[in-house]
Amino acid sequence: MPEARQSLASSGTARDTSSKMALYYVPAVMAMAALGLASRVEGPGNRPITPGWPCPIQSQIAPCTCFMDTVYRLFMDCSLANSEEELERIFSSIFPFKDFYELRIEHNPEDADNVIDKITADTFADLTFKRIIITGTRLQNIIDEAFADSHKTLSYLDLSSNLLHTFPFESLSLYENLATFILDDNQFPDLFDIESLSLQIFSASGNHNMRMNSPKPFQGAPSLRELYLSEIGLTTLRTGLFNSLTQMEVVDFSKNHLTRLEQDAIRVDGFTLKHVIFDDNQIFNISHDSLIGFRENATLSMVANNVVKLFEYDWKHIFEQITWRETIDLKGNNLLCGCDMDWLFMQYKEEYLCRLTDTTRCSSSGNEQVIFIDVDTYCQQCAESFLSCPPQTDCKNPVTLPYHY
Repeated sequence: MPEARQSLASSGTARDTSSKMALYYVPAVMAMAALGLASRVEGPGNRPITPGWPCPIQSQIAPCTCFMDTVYRLFMDCSLANSEEELERIFSSIFPFKDFYELRIEHNPEDADNVIDKITADTFADLTFKRIIITGTRLQNIIDEAFADSHKTLSYLDLSSNLLHTFPFESLSLYENLATFILDDNQFPDLFDIESLSLQIFSASGNHNMRMNSPKPFQGAPSLRELYLSEIGLTTLRTGLFNSLTQMEVVDFSKNHLTRLEQDAIRVDGFTLKHVIFDDNQIFNISHDSLIGFRENATLSMVANNVVKLFEYDWKHIFEQITWRETIDLKGNNLLCGCDMDWLFMQYKEEYLCRLTDTTRCSSSGNEQVIFIDVDTYCQQCAESFLSCPPQTDCKNPVTLPYHY
């Protein structure tokens, strides 16, 4: 998973011990009372009273565990709960507070005892969560009402590595603060339109043979910054997918079956792109203006494709946008390093050559690193391109002298 996503997914796992609760008991009371979060305590008779603070009584919610961190956020870990019936029993307990920071259910899909295969509108009672992580279960679909009580609070939803093939995408806009939505490694046959004003990160990698039928599936997500669609069986990339997006920073289409990038394959107004990844495809050709919208310090990774030639007309638009050194990685391509790339050497003052990483090598010439090829080789073999032979480009030297051609 990319770093941005990993950092969002790395909050601590909830584990509760009696000693920890003892340490947190006094400050929790003071802090929550100060915030006006103290639960209502009913008078005598049959009216309920607060059973614990701030979590429910542990014996009532076992095998789930509940704890509060140092900034008074409540966590619920139900990774040891095996069935939907068990979850309903647990969440029917009396909870002193209804607003939780995180719910976590992480199952081993190989464990036959884990049989959670549905979530109903009643599963989590009326509790709300800011983060929900449910992975490795036997869930095949999510109903509209599954997380309805968290419409206003949910900001992070990770449903990766289940058996999901349906999700109520039409209700996505009801989650007013949802910023990260992860559906990796499920069984979705189609990618439906994403409608969310708040969504910033969306990932559906590992859904093999997922179809992208909509011409503009992300048009309804104007805040989208990161998109991960790796290993979904994609054979063609529809042009204009990102034309309406102005904040895109990361795009990952690695491990698909793409062979070409047509004009406007990725075009982002505002030049916001930081990282674009096409590793492990079968791309042999890109068209002029196929990738538009890079920041000057962006990176383009096209490792392990079938690129053999770098024609100026097709590739120069990328080298003009990305100006930092060693930011375009063509490692693992069968580059012929012929006169098709002499412009990288001839246009010396722009230092186009230095955009290539030192892992980019020629398939001929003894697997030589492209940035270290002797410029005299091109002066001799491609004489028609050179009025005079330019100096050797020093791509490991941060300052090079200008060359006028």
